[in-house]
Amino acid sequence: MRFKTLLTAAAVLAAGLAATAAEAQIRERTLRLGFAVNLDTFQGRGAKYFADQVNEKGQGKLKVTVFPGGTLGGDVQTVAALRGGTVDATLIATSIMVSVVKEYGLLDLPFVYESNAETSRLLDGPFGQKLSALAEEKGLMPMAYWGAGFRNLTNSKQSVAKVEDLKGMKIRVLQAPTYIDLFNTLGANAVPMPFTEVYTALEQKTVDGQENPATTIVSAKLFEVQKFLSLTQHIQFASTLVFGKPTWDKLNDDERKVIREAAFAAQAYLREAADKDEAELMAKLKSTMTVNEVSPAEKARFRDAAKPVVDKYAGQNDQELVKVLYSSLEQIRGRKQ
Repeated sequence: MRFKTLLTAAAVLAAGLAATAAEAQIRERTLRLGFAVNLDTFQGRGAKYFADQVNEKGQGKLKVTVFPGGTLGGDVQTVAALRGGTVDATLIATSIMVSVVKEYGLLDLPFVYESNAETSRLLDGPFGQKLSALAEEKGLMPMAYWGAGFRNLTNSKQSVAKVEDLKGMKIRVLQAPTYIDLFNTLGANAVPMPFTEVYTALEQKTVDGQENPATTIVSAKLFEVQKFLSLTQHIQFASTLVFGKPTWDKLNDDERKVIREAAFAAQAYLREAADKDEAELMAKLKSTMTVNEVSPAEKARFRDAAKPVVDKYAGQNDQELVKVLYSSLEQIRGRKQ
């Protein structure tokens, strides 16, 4: 009898293990990835690469469908939809993440960062890990980070070579506090606005200018309604591929593994392409717009003028995290080993 009992228990255990293994397999599921910019932007290409990787690694079952151009809503609405579970994932500027996790604003400190490579290393290290942990507490699950070049200024009035040239200009900015304060501090009139409304606002002269990386300026054809491009390089632009926690909680371990592997593959693909893409995009813009550099001396004046904004937003955040930021930058730049 005891032997039969043991056999029965073993059979039950084996059945349980088999059921668990079956549950861990990849299931039929299509996830929706929505974002505000067009598919042919740097970010959009990353989204498509990620979706292709998931579709390939997901055994024909787990799939991602991309919805570019704000078809599922603007940036701020999409973040809310992620947390509510009505959109599964998005590719979004870290600047917009500030609406939920204010610490992401530290990535927007103007005239602080020096290159794409520097920002990538920063986000791969302790500072980026701490930001991701804070996002998870708020129902957002960052999968990977990548940059898209420096943000530069376009307008329809004149070249901007010095701080004074901005005085009185109406500049569309991201719906993020740092951007609003920065351009107001520099003497412009900042106008926060969803990206989906920018082209029309520029065309109708509701605003004089806007600021974005080259990939967005080209993809959205902003050169059609803007004459001048000034290489202010005021903020180093970073994006994150992020899932909503309601969706993430529904995925099993195998499905999560596919998502993470696809996200890192897209990250590697975009980082490798970044510098080459930037050079090609700038060449195109120089053929369609009046492009001016900002001299080192004038850039130093921009940096000095923006210092109150840097001090304000660094001061509003956890000082231990701010220390991690600056110590990480020192190590990346080789000033401290």
